[in-house]
Amino acid sequence: MRTWAERNLMPSPPFWQYLLGLGLVLPLAFLAFVRYLCRREWDRARILWVAWILVTFILAYSSPLLPCERRVVEGVHIAFVAMATTLLGPVLERLKPAAAAAVIAIAGLLVAPTNALLVHREATAPNPGQVPKDWPDLWTTVRALPGERTVFSDARRSVFIAGLGGGTVYLGHKELTPDFERKLRTVHEFYARQASWPERLATIRTTGCRYLVLTPEDVLALGPDGPPASALVARGQTWALFGPLW
Repeated sequence: MRTWAERNLMPSPPFWQYLLGLGLVLPLAFLAFVRYLCRREWDRARILWVAWILVTFILAYSSPLLPCERRVVEGVHIAFVAMATTLLGPVLERLKPAAAAAVIAIAGLLVAPTNALLVHREATAPNPGQVPKDWPDLWTTVRALPGERTVFSDARRSVFIAGLGGGTVYLGHKELTPDFERKLRTVHEFYARQASWPERLATIRTTGCRYLVLTPEDVLALGPDGPPASALVARGQTWALFGPLW
């Protein structure tokens, strides 16, 4: 855990970026806070929300005391939404049903575009959140490897191999991999450039990895420049594990 904390450096962006990310909720929450002050409408819940927000943003800029600053803001939007709701609720109660429905519809339309964009981006991302169905078989295979389970793979597969397969990877999560950019270039060049198998093997040796993960497409594309068939440990529909290579 200490090693993870030392490497998990997540400095906060400029303060205005946090505020901009709250969108419509921010002015509503601010007006609710003004109302609490003017009318002295304080209770334990409202004190908690305000304290939550204040402590969060103090800690969000407390480096080097807290290196993973961005982690502390996760969930603070709940306090902002709760405050905004206490302002909007009484207003809606005083309106006629049709007018209240119109206000809710307008609020929904204001936030819908960003949510639709987020859903579209996640659904069409080149590296989507969902993983192929046979990847758990890869994790199980890696976990059962004898000796050092050092695996060379692309960044996305490596994150899962390390987290769920118990393997040691060359390139993992960006914020947990020292010298990430250089290692990313090494992995990209390994899979993309033309090279003989001895040259590729030399690259793998410099990384300290004894096993290699390829896709079936990689195996076909590399042909004689790929690992020998005798080194195949196991394969699935979307992966092939080779090793030990040295």
